[in-house]
Amino acid sequence: MGACGSKRAPNVEERSERLHEFFGATIDCEVRPSGLGSAEAVAQDAEHGKAAPSAAAPAAAEGGPCVFEGMQPAGINARLSQGALSPEDLEIQRTELKEAAKLIDSMGARGEEAAILAPAEKDGCKYELAINWESSHVALVTQKMQAVPLSMLECVALVREPDLIPLPKWPGLPRIERIALVHEFTPNNVVYHVSIEPWGPFPGCDSVCCAVGFVRTDESGKACVGFARSPPEDEQEVHRGWSVLPKQKRRTRMQVDGCAWVVAPSAEEGKVDVTIFMKTRIPIPHWLVPPALVRWVTPKGVRRILPLLT
Repeated sequence: MGACGSKRAPNVEERSERLHEFFGATIDCEVRPSGLGSAEAVAQDAEHGKAAPSAAAPAAAEGGPCVFEGMQPAGINARLSQGALSPEDLEIQRTELKEAAKLIDSMGARGEEAAILAPAEKDGCKYELAINWESSHVALVTQKMQAVPLSMLECVALVREPDLIPLPKWPGLPRIERIALVHEFTPNNVVYHVSIEPWGPFPGCDSVCCAVGFVRTDESGKACVGFARSPPEDEQEVHRGWSVLPKQKRRTRMQVDGCAWVVAPSAEEGKVDVTIFMKTRIPIPHWLVPPALVRWVTPKGVRRILPLLT
């Protein structure tokens, strides 16, 4: 039994329809040629008159940067059940997709070895955490997970219902106190609140992130993609008409400047691969974060959390 119920595998068409039902509307995207050569998301097959994957298309299933190239939110779609996006919402989501592509490109272009590299493995699922420092208080974090024992449907369910994610407390490890969906701008544009309790000499922290998500099912490959970031610093009280949650006591408010993710089917049937690129400001200078401690905590956390999701 998985995190979201039965493991019965529906056919691809049924699964695609059910994925749409979780968001209700607007999660499809149109994909247009980006004009960037090998980074194009779609190439037109002139001979057959239909869209065909470009040479870069396989990267869509691998979490590559090109998965965001040329993406546009579909303001009008036959599957919509709650109406089309407003012009304002459409423009916001276009901007977020562009920011996602820029973030991945900027992090991928650095080409440097990670300051902190922490791998882990559990029952065939491989995890890798890589951290670099843009400045003393800005971290560039990449997470890669291969063969996660969840279906695409279950992953989307966890995105829409984060209270399904177990948050146990283990002695000696930091504890995530809360992951909650606290507001909805549109069915695919929501706000999450995440809180972590104090751990040893480190202060507790919380963050508020606005996330936009899409299911991409075009010729270049099926994937769930998304982008999240904290409200701007000048909108810490009210953001887009929504009253931002106040900072919790004994917690430092973390500012996430950008977090792009790609969830795609794994080469192993019934599993997924997840890639996350994040730029975030941390409440302490990076020299207070011991690499050895991160390498020690990461595999312990992964090995304990993964079985709880399945």
